[in-house]
Amino acid sequence: MINSSGKLTITVPELLNIFTTINLVIMSAILFFRKQNSLPNIMLAFILILPSLNYINNYLILSDKLYLWPSVIFFSQIGALICSALIYQYSKLFMGKKSLVSIILHVITAIMVTYCLIHYLIFLSQHESVKTLFIQNILKAVYPQYLIHCRGAFFLLLNSYFLLMLYELRKHSKKIFNVNSDLELIKLRYLQKFVLLIWLLNIGILSSYLLIQNYYVDFVAVPLITNVFYIFILKTGFNHAAIFKESEFVSFEKRLKTLSNIKQSCSVNIKFEDNEAEQIQKRINNLINDKKIFTDPEINIIKLSKLLGITVHHTSYFINNYLNTNFYNLINSKRIELAKEKMDIRGINSEIEVIGFESGFNSKSAFYRAFKRYVNLSPSEYISKKTNNRRFI
Repeated sequence: MINSSGKLTITVPELLNIFTTINLVIMSAILFFRKQNSLPNIMLAFILILPSLNYINNYLILSDKLYLWPSVIFFSQIGALICSALIYQYSKLFMGKKSLVSIILHVITAIMVTYCLIHYLIFLSQHESVKTLFIQNILKAVYPQYLIHCRGAFFLLLNSYFLLMLYELRKHSKKIFNVNSDLELIKLRYLQKFVLLIWLLNIGILSSYLLIQNYYVDFVAVPLITNVFYIFILKTGFNHAAIFKESEFVSFEKRLKTLSNIKQSCSVNIKFEDNEAEQIQKRINNLINDKKIFTDPEINIIKLSKLLGITVHHTSYFINNYLNTNFYNLINSKRIELAKEKMDIRGINSEIEVIGFESGFNSKSAFYRAFKRYVNLSPSEYISKKTNNRRFI
């Protein structure tokens, strides 16, 4: 903007929206132009770049330059609607099959995008004086009815997609814990954080509208919150190995397809004869206690079913209904027992990371999470407590 002395100045809200746009473009480019790229990276790149249209729109409004590119008003609304559907589709890459409800939501999204496009075409066909009046109203925060409809539809769709993601994530989590592949568990934790972060972003924006003036929400709070959360999402993605190369994603898809073919054990009742159940129990005990198959970091229910000589579905059902546990607890409880034994023997000389790998965990973070879950202490706290107890004996 130009002040009274004729000097070019820029306000804090303008600067924040410029910074947010540049930030999103850079983060999107990092994902989009990676070597041997994969579909999840490309989709996440679009999820990051589409909101930048809104911040370009914000800057043009704040600087009174909306006349230069009035089309951005429409593009930003279309981008927001498409982004909510992309967020859902991105989460499905980590879970598998689509649902009928998602198809309905996609249809509604397509209708709203078409609605916006129709109004954009109407805008383009109007006389220049009508266009000027439209832009002037936007600059005065007097929004046409269609823009209010689009904004309302965006928040409704985003929340609907989120609730569906939450429901499907819960079902997917149950499957993962019945199969217990560390790779899928790592991706599951990333997906949980991704969904939670998107939801918090949404809640933060909605709460801001209730607590402060719309001007500060649209031009300050929203870009500020977006920067914080999208940087966190990108950082979390790299930390959880969810930024794939193409070959890595193909391998993950194959494992996910195998997982999706495993039916939930509770869906069909299976009856084992007493002697058959006893034999399966003995074979499981032998594999777990004697052969210690849980020390294999790649062990999963598919491998176990092959060793038992029964189907994956029968194996899952037996563990859930005869052993009253799931595969995750069956394997990881034994891993933690072994880790504790090693710590008891080695004492203060214990190398925690080494013990984790020896016990079957394929990462330090996975070992720490599991140990804390079963022992209510971190590995170092457990060693310290055991060492102190010995001193008093």
